[in-house]
Amino acid sequence: MIPPFAVPGARGELVRPSRFFPVVDWPHEHKSFAFGPFDMESGISSPDMTKGNYQHEWVAYVEASGAAFLQKKIYNGLWDGEPRPLLTLIDPLQKISLDFSQDGTVILCYLRQDATMGVWWRDPQSGLPALLELDSDIQDIYLTVENKDDPENTDIFLWYFKSGSLYLRLHSEDFATEYGPYVSGLSDPVIIQAGVNHRYGYQVDYRDQVEE
Repeated sequence: MIPPFAVPGARGELVRPSRFFPVVDWPHEHKSFAFGPFDMESGISSPDMTKGNYQHEWVAYVEASGAAFLQKKIYNGLWDGEPRPLLTLIDPLQKISLDFSQDGTVILCYLRQDATMGVWWRDPQSGLPALLELDSDIQDIYLTVENKDDPENTDIFLWYFKSGSLYLRLHSEDFATEYGPYVSGLSDPVIIQAGVNHRYGYQVDYRDQVEE
């Protein structure tokens, strides 16, 4: 469901347990971290949900060849060294953003150098990977689970800035409908994080880098 923004949120109010917001790795925008299922063999295989979803940290990354892979965090900040193939993105990228659907399947959004945006996921109807080209004039992207406190009924939100304005698309609608703008008039915006805050209202934290 589209989140209400009736209660103004304070900066920093979204600081919650680490299972809600994996660490942001600013210098490496071709990597993205998210919590997901216990295990999987590849981006299109059936995930192992025996220990639930949103319990284990994963990283998606893109190599110089354009091939995107997943690895699973094991301990002490280490990854398991078993690259699980996702897809190949041959166009130069600015950023990727990873998250997992309610059934544990991968969703990967990507922003190209030419400011176009797309999303890749496994279509629940066909079981096959789906690649959807979405929009242009994009400045930043952020893919996130609506509410990890309610994994059975949650949605996956794709937030993005386009031409200085903030918009939203929903996984439950196959990312087909654009909602917004929620804010406008920014010059060089970047999304910090988004999710349910301490007062259980929904909040998106962003900054305009021109102001810094």
